[in-house]
Amino acid sequence: MCTAPADCAVIGDTDAHMEAARRAGAHGILVSTVRPQATTAHTAPDLGTAVRALLSGRPVFRMSR
Repeated sequence: MCTAPADCAVIGDTDAHMEAARRAGAHGILVSTVRPQATTAHTAPDLGTAVRALLSGRPVFRMSR
């Protein structure tokens, strides 16, 4: 696609998805499921919120622990 990984985002619901994003050099957004997971900087309460944040250019929410 001729796009740098740093210009891409991965939206997932497990730490493994976030690790894949990190290893690829992409931005990871964790969609919280039953419990918040500990290793990601950016989280969203649901998929729609994550997508809207990416499309609007706004920062993604952070979950409090």
